[in-house]
Amino acid sequence: MDRRSDLATRITLAFTLLAVLVALSAWLAWRSNAQAQVAQSSWQRVVDWEDQLRQVERAATLPAGRALCAAGGMAPSGASAGALTEREPWVEPLQRALQQAATFGDETPPRLTALLKHSVELWSDQLVKPVAQACAQDAKWGWVEVQSRMRQALPAQARMDEALREALKVAQARRADAAGQWLESSQSMRRWLGWLALLSVLTGAGALIASRGFMQQLLDVRRRVFDEGREREHAKEELAVTQRRMRVLVDHVKDAVIAFDAHGDIQWINPAGEAMFGAERSGLMGASVTTLMPQLEAELQAAALVERATVTDELGLPWFSKTVAIEGLRLVKVAGVAERIALDVSLVQTRVGGHVVGVAVARDLSHVRRLQREKETVLATLQREVVPELKTLQAQLHQLMLDARTWDSTPADEAFSDEEAAARRALLAQGHQTAVEQAYHRAQTLGRLVDEALTRR
Repeated sequence: MDRRSDLATRITLAFTLLAVLVALSAWLAWRSNAQAQVAQSSWQRVVDWEDQLRQVERAATLPAGRALCAAGGMAPSGASAGALTEREPWVEPLQRALQQAATFGDETPPRLTALLKHSVELWSDQLVKPVAQACAQDAKWGWVEVQSRMRQALPAQARMDEALREALKVAQARRADAAGQWLESSQSMRRWLGWLALLSVLTGAGALIASRGFMQQLLDVRRRVFDEGREREHAKEELAVTQRRMRVLVDHVKDAVIAFDAHGDIQWINPAGEAMFGAERSGLMGASVTTLMPQLEAELQAAALVERATVTDELGLPWFSKTVAIEGLRLVKVAGVAERIALDVSLVQTRVGGHVVGVAVARDLSHVRRLQREKETVLATLQREVVPELKTLQAQLHQLMLDARTWDSTPADEAFSDEEAAARRALLAQGHQTAVEQAYHRAQTLGRLVDEALTRR
């Protein structure tokens, strides 16, 4: 399954790459086509400009009929004086050439065309227009005057021819450049169209191959989703069982467990807590936790300060955890006053799912305090009664030991007579018996005190 999924992923990546290459080739072909169109338009403008220049070149000559008319006074047949002085034939082509040159976007064609216009007008003013006027007025200059006028206009005609040749040279060069750009853009467009066709074929083939991989991948995803859903349901069941077990455990724990929200309002309390604080769960839901433990308010405020000062862990780890020894209130009032109980409270606050939750585990320390007081009482009793008795018993036993040594070391025939020795032994025996009795009674008293201390414990 993993191998097929990996193969499907690779096919998908290859198909995506081919699609990107197809889009790139289409864009490059479109750009080449746009460049070809621009080059074609530029070539057409150059051709039109050159055509207008050619028309100016053909029209900018002195008509033979006008020269004959000016020389001999013979107007061309059918021509009137107004027709002989109207606009010259090169005026309109020259005007169109000027308009066409203005579309090139640089100053060279307009400058050359304007120079050509100036030289043509100068040549016309020096030769064409005077000849036309002389013809119209039937001046009959003669051929000598006409040829003289033509020689005077030769410099202007030379400048006109030079301007015309320079303009045609620039036009031809620009036409060649535009044609080259057009050809290059067309070839580039055809080349990219070929790549586009090839990549389109490969993309289609890749789509056919990838469709099977997609179906397999969809099946794998469906199977994986089904498995994950089944595992999720199993996890939910296990979580529910764990929650039930935890609920049973918490319900039967001896310590009070209280859950509260961000405002400190009680959300849940276990049966041990109900018994400890003397109130039912239904009556405590929604009440503040400080109702049961007033001294906990300062700890809750401290926890709020800690939360504002730190960044909460995304894993829901507690940001505040503390164990405090405080007093709680047993709500079953005795003589109109709530009973105070000593508590050892473990306080934990954290954030789960964006909500602040807190748990307080309280242990009743009343029996501990009671045992402590009983221990102190026993120790005081032992200190007050048992220790003196022990010391007295020790002294009596020591005296008995001394008396026994005296009894054994007194000879019968030395300083005392037999009667005195007998009386002395009788006196010592009586004192010994009294001391033994007293030691016995004190031992009994000591045993009784120890038994009482053990009973209290």
